[in-house]
Amino acid sequence: MVLRKAGTAAAATGVVLAGFVGLVTFGTYAASGTPQHQGARAALSAGTVPAAYQGLIQEWGSLCPEISPPMLAAQLYQESGFDPSARSPAKAYGMAQFLESTWAT
Repeated sequence: MVLRKAGTAAAATGVVLAGFVGLVTFGTYAASGTPQHQGARAALSAGTVPAAYQGLIQEWGSLCPEISPPMLAAQLYQESGFDPSARSPAKAYGMAQFLESTWAT
């Protein structure tokens, strides 16, 4: 009986974990504005990026086909909330949270 309850609990945990991973994956993909097909360029949604950075993110996010401006914006939001003075315990800093060795390169 205890073994059956443990198995049921493990299965339920697995289902919840799989659902959570799916939700996070879908949410990240949807928030990034990743184009649905090659060649499409997504624009930033209104109100998602501070005005001071909109032009730069639109420009730099359009330089290569592997990323889009909304994807770059989502990454910067996740890393620092668009805070250029952000610092992490891992000694990464800046809006993109690069390590010192990355900045040196």
